[in-house]
Amino acid sequence: MIHRITRKIDMCKYYNFLFLFVLSVTSCSNDEASPSCKLLSSSTKPLYYDELPAVINYNPNFSGKINFEYDANGRMIKILGGPMRTGSNYNTFMFYDEIEHDITYVGDTIRVESFLNSPNGYTKYILEDDKIAYRSYLPYGPSTIPHYTYEYEGDTVLELQNGVTLRTFYRENNNLIKIEEIRRTDAGQIFLKKDVLFSEYDSSLNLLKGKFFINGAFYAAFSNNNFKRVDIKIYEYVDEQYVLLSENFYTFGYSIGENNIPDLFEQECD
Repeated sequence: MIHRITRKIDMCKYYNFLFLFVLSVTSCSNDEASPSCKLLSSSTKPLYYDELPAVINYNPNFSGKINFEYDANGRMIKILGGPMRTGSNYNTFMFYDEIEHDITYVGDTIRVESFLNSPNGYTKYILEDDKIAYRSYLPYGPSTIPHYTYEYEGDTVLELQNGVTLRTFYRENNNLIKIEEIRRTDAGQIFLKKDVLFSEYDSSLNLLKGKFFINGAFYAAFSNNNFKRVDIKIYEYVDEQYVLLSENFYTFGYSIGENNIPDLFEQECD
């Protein structure tokens, strides 16, 4: 009887060992199937800079993409390339490859500071579970620093300032499809509405997903996939209804390569 009990315990140890061994082999296999990758560059095509209200001048020397550098731990620490104010009154913008955005991390807070020979403003982000929770930025020149917080209600994201909703982000199939901005007077009266529509998504992988801290990628960061069209519509609020004032759009194309990744991006995998 004692012999049988001892044998049963030995067999349990054997099967436990066998299970752990198989689990270990499976884990290694999964690691090999999912290599660690770093985003090296992004075309400016999917970047949307709606915070640039001024004229954008063409720079023939700009490469048309932004590049990224990483530290020894694989964290993005530098962004190279982007827009900068130009002109005697700083009322125009131009893209430069020489623009530097230095990224620093303190807990959940990410600070991005821009340089082109001298400091050029900074933005602070707080991410929670890979979602944007807080954003503030110091604009070009002396100004009050705006602070924004974000609340999530299903596929809808609310952008608030001092408890007031400024913009509403609408998502569908894990992609951002619309930003609705309601503008009010100091007395709280609605006078304008701006809609930004993102469309013509496909199934290709968006490598800017979750990277809210990259200048121009804030909106693309909400989406799993890539869009090809942006529509901007401005409405005036008259007699309690919205009347279309202006609309424009732009489109762009790209090719999809291996691993379902478009040629908008360059990445390096271990």
